Amino acid sequence: GCVDTLSFGSECADVALLRAASRAVDDYTVRESMRANLLSGVSFASARQRAVEELDPRVASVLSSPNDTLAVEYIRAIDTLKSELAPFAVRREGAGGEAVNSFASASLIRTRVREGEDFDDLMPENAAAILKTEIEAGRAPADIRALEKAILACLRVSTPERIAAGAGN
Repeated sequence: GCVDTLSFGSECADVALLRAASRAVDDYTVRESMRANLLSGVSFASARQRAVEELDPRVASVLSSPNDTLAVEYIRAIDTLKSELAPFAVRREGAGGEAVNSFASASLIRTRVREGEDFDDLMPENAAAILKTEIEAGRAPADIRALEKAILACLRVSTPERIAAGAGN
């Protein structure tokens, strides 16, 4: 009961449009058209966008942007759970490979960190100082590849049945 808003990044930042897309993807005719599109060999995202385009091209436009697509799923979850949470979209700026109006995506910051490039201009001074401390201590950047040996070790000592059951440890 202490949280009343779910805030998320969005390219369009239009909650009404995102909600319309959320409803559209659950429409029966869209689902049927999507099935046909999937059978033709296109990806899930393309099949869904094409199916919604048949219903409403403006609504379908948000399904071409990754953060808008995620926002649609957040709104679907809120509606499915009949949650009292209010969706609040924050316009994403700088979500590509370069900073826009001094806003940078986390992806751009991670890329600069991994390549050993300067990232001070992309972050608040205090946050950059914390990140530098963590890099120097060897705790950053986080990288799934650092877990590769541990994951492989768990898989090697597990059985196919435990892996299938999700208990690979």
